[in-house]
Amino acid sequence: MNVSVVEKVYLHLARKTVSRVALFATAILTVIMMRIDADLAGFGGKGVFYLQVAFTLSNFTEVLSSWRSGGVDLLGIMIWVNAVNAASYSVLFASATAFFADARRSITGDPVRRSDTALMLLPFAAAVFDWISNYLLHLIFSGGSLREEMVTAYSVLSTIKWVLVLLSLVILLKSYFSFRKTMKRYVPNVR
Repeated sequence: MNVSVVEKVYLHLARKTVSRVALFATAILTVIMMRIDADLAGFGGKGVFYLQVAFTLSNFTEVLSSWRSGGVDLLGIMIWVNAVNAASYSVLFASATAFFADARRSITGDPVRRSDTALMLLPFAAAVFDWISNYLLHLIFSGGSLREEMVTAYSVLSTIKWVLVLLSLVILLKSYFSFRKTMKRYVPNVR
């Protein structure tokens, strides 16, 4: 049996332990990011999501002006926490999806499908777009590149990231419900 590298990674990600560790890490990092976001926006200010979907320089500066003093410094911290969070959520989505697909396959006896391994890459693509958009944001604030083109590029990359994250979540839920459906069909109801 010849197993490809991608399939080996897929089978490693399908382990319950990997999903649990990624869930724990993602939850902790998300809470930290939510706290930072609340602190930088202050009372009544707009959070980082509004910065991500600003698309224009005027909207971008409007969001920045709604932040409390020191908000940009907190954003610098958030960029680094988000870089780790992107790795964590990508492993979580890929691992949980692989886990449910593998559990379904263990019931039906089906082999690993090429589509399963291909879909595993989607959350990692989201993380790459997250890292690139974070790098652009870092350039905007550290290099004095607050230009319309940079803001638009940042918003486009952030939007693509969010679309990929949502698609990853939909695929995860589809994998879960497919597993549940298979369980009901193949496993007798024990009472």
